[in-house]
Amino acid sequence: RALCVAAKNTGHKIVGSTHGSNVGFYKHHDWYNIDLCLSDKYIVPSSAAVQAMKNYQKTFKLSKRYSANIFSHGTNNLSLLTNQLKNDKIPNEYRNIMVVEFAQTPYLLPQPMLTGYFQLWLNIRIANTLRDAGYNTIIKVHPDRLAETAGIYDKYFDKVITERFETSYKIADAFVFPEIASSTFPFALMTNRKVLIFETSMNNFIIEHAHNHLRKRAAVIDSKFDKRGNFIFNDSDLTKNLSGKPVKPDYGIIEKFYINDVKA
Repeated sequence: RALCVAAKNTGHKIVGSTHGSNVGFYKHHDWYNIDLCLSDKYIVPSSAAVQAMKNYQKTFKLSKRYSANIFSHGTNNLSLLTNQLKNDKIPNEYRNIMVVEFAQTPYLLPQPMLTGYFQLWLNIRIANTLRDAGYNTIIKVHPDRLAETAGIYDKYFDKVITERFETSYKIADAFVFPEIASSTFPFALMTNRKVLIFETSMNNFIIEHAHNHLRKRAAVIDSKFDKRGNFIFNDSDLTKNLSGKPVKPDYGIIEKFYINDVKA
């Protein structure tokens, strides 16, 4: 940010790009303030993402403060990646389940699903539920917090993975995302693996117009915080969504928002 401010103050133009899964889906304007306020031009993957970002600017009146030109560049990198991931062999069964850890960060308040202690508790509960049901458990730990999580999960998971998600995903038959505000989330949606998420996470972070698209691709576990602040969901909903034989997923949300449809 300091480099961007310095560049702008000396007459340069800043070209920014959306980070991770944010293609105009996130509800809270602070996600957009981080980079939109610094950008003169802002690149998103598709024309649908352009419109979603512009709608977001209008909803939160960001365009009155920021004048970034939002556009989609004529490249097809995500299209090539998705086609590559689609051609992976579909698992024969749901046996090896990977939990994708959100960073163990203690200070992301007041959003309870982003606090490290809550995420730790939820990861362990998911692991115990899956192990009790006979699944092999894997956790992909966040690369920013390897020191903080060293040894924490050894008792609860059969494997602890520290390498990049993009190079380790094939060892899993399905993914569980305790929190979807992660840059690995759209990559997971592009694979042919089943993806499980929690309704509370979707409702907290994803704008309503994208819910139907997301529900077609991911299994959404019913969940809520009760009046006392307890996080409520049924363990059986987790295992129920891992029954049956793996099938080809619905790629509608990827094809609409992440695959480029603008000619170079």
